[in-house]
Amino acid sequence: GREEGREEGREEGREEGREEGREEGREEGREEGREEGREEGREEGREEGREEGREEGREEGREEGREEGREEGREEGREEGREEGREEGREEGREEGREEGREEGREEGREEGREEGRKEAKQKVMLQCVPRLLAFGLSVEEIAQALELDVAKVRQVATENQQN
Repeated sequence: GREEGREEGREEGREEGREEGREEGREEGREEGREEGREEGREEGREEGREEGREEGREEGREEGREEGREEGREEGREEGREEGREEGREEGREEGREEGREEGREEGREEGREEGRKEAKQKVMLQCVPRLLAFGLSVEEIAQALELDVAKVRQVATENQQN
């Protein structure tokens, strides 16, 4: 019976050992699983972090690019505006210059016309004096010299006066 008892004891011991081994194995497995899970979680977290970082970086890059693009666009717009403004200013200046030139030309023309009219009136008056001066006995040359007139013009008036 001892042999049977020992056998039963061994069997119960093996059963208890297997149960304790399974428990220890489960505990070790849980610990290893937790460690592997932590490692997998860290790796997944790193990967998710990298992806989120890339996405945030892309978004920040797009925002910086938009800002740089807006600034470059503003600068290009200012330059184009300055160029267009200079061109418009030149065109307006040319138009104003043409208008001022026309006005100055009209004024100079009026002044020249008045001056010519005065000269012609003065010459007409002097030529009207020729017959009287001839009557006083002055020669054509003396009259031309005294009145600062062309001799040919004085002679023409003298000839016309004799015919009338």
